[in-house]
Amino acid sequence: MPPTGPAADGLSAEAAIIRMSVGFWITQALYVVAELGVADLLDRDTPRPVGELAAEAGAAEDPLYRVLRALAGLGLVREHSRQHFTLTDRGTPLRSDSPDTVRSTLLVTGEEQYQAWGSFLHNVRTGGTAFEHRFGQSVFDYYRDRPRESARFNQAMRELTREQGHAVAAAYDFSDVHVVLDVGGGNGSLLSAILTRHPHLAGILFDQEIAVEQARQGAGGPLPNCRFVAGDFFDKVPVGADLITVKHTVHNWPDEDAVRILRNCRDALSPTGRILVLETVVGPADEPSFGTLLDLQMMALPGGRVRTEAEHARLLDRAGLRLSRVVRLPAVDIVEAVPKESPAHEHTRREHTR
Repeated sequence: MPPTGPAADGLSAEAAIIRMSVGFWITQALYVVAELGVADLLDRDTPRPVGELAAEAGAAEDPLYRVLRALAGLGLVREHSRQHFTLTDRGTPLRSDSPDTVRSTLLVTGEEQYQAWGSFLHNVRTGGTAFEHRFGQSVFDYYRDRPRESARFNQAMRELTREQGHAVAAAYDFSDVHVVLDVGGGNGSLLSAILTRHPHLAGILFDQEIAVEQARQGAGGPLPNCRFVAGDFFDKVPVGADLITVKHTVHNWPDEDAVRILRNCRDALSPTGRILVLETVVGPADEPSFGTLLDLQMMALPGGRVRTEAEHARLLDRAGLRLSRVVRLPAVDIVEAVPKESPAHEHTRREHTR
């Protein structure tokens, strides 16, 4: 991987910057292996010759060998004698049948998102989005009009946030909650993790029809005791829940739209209810942060932003909510909010981990 700073690996400042600048080499090498399904042809025990792999994958032998040799340097495959390869433990998520697969993520980042980033300069110069400049439509319209790409994107989102759902289900205290509404719930992976771990809960999954159908079919995991509702969170949000989750949705939108979503959530919530905005929260300035890089992705594709705690507090205030606390987890941050007129719950004043 490219180093994270000028001193990484003992490189000079100029060498480190150059190394950072070529990260797209790795992006495309991973994409090629994912698109060709090469990892599905490998296992961890029996070395296979690159000639056989190329024939089965529909690739030219020498270029494929050179791609695999590069990935061997990243620890994803292992090269044995005479250009034979096996998959390493680290490379197992490249397989489509791995429980930890990231194949759909590599396909999405290596195709439409990679192409969109080619217009990032236009993005910064004009304030528009790189994705719309490249494809002539918003990222949301793009996936709405393409069921195949939409299904793959939703699977990628499940891969990207798989650990997050389980982390939230384990760390947050749901003991006094009865009904959880997941707004923009996608294929249901977050709600599945919560309902599976806390069987006393009932769930409501709310999203556009195509995502709801995928969730109903179990794309995100089992959803016991769950009701499915299709709709648009800019219009209204279903009532009936005492806790609302909104995961990786607010960061897709500029402030005005984000406030509309949060206000609709507030309108659907009881005075004693709570909202969990699950996001990456940008930390203090000058500290290494995945959030600041994710913010560039939000700027380039949907036109949204990744926010600081103070920025979240301002959005919530405009939506009639009060930020009660931020719980930072390794996988995702929980921004907990309550209605402004709600009494201060003891629950919102204590950190709860398990």
